Amino acid sequence: HEVKIHEADIPTNGPEENTEVRGDDLYVKFQATDNVKDFGQTTVPFLDIQDVVSDPPVPLSGAGLYYKGQPGYGGFIGIKLMSFDFSRYVSTSLR
Repeated sequence: HEVKIHEADIPTNGPEENTEVRGDDLYVKFQATDNVKDFGQTTVPFLDIQDVVSDPPVPLSGAGLYYKGQPGYGGFIGIKLMSFDFSRYVSTSLR
């Protein structure tokens, strides 16, 4: 299912905090910004270049992409890490 970006303005101009769009089999298409808001001169969504680290270091179970945005703005695509849940392999009982 496509995540539609309608009448997009530059995502850094958004007044609200961007929220992650979640779901299965989602995709977003790169497109120009709105002709009225930005004269269609910018490509959105932007790429989120924040550091992607786990602190403290933990084993990873995977990596993926996410989209976050808000209505009327182009949003961001970024990288997400999934940490490995090893709690089910740790015994807390003393024998």
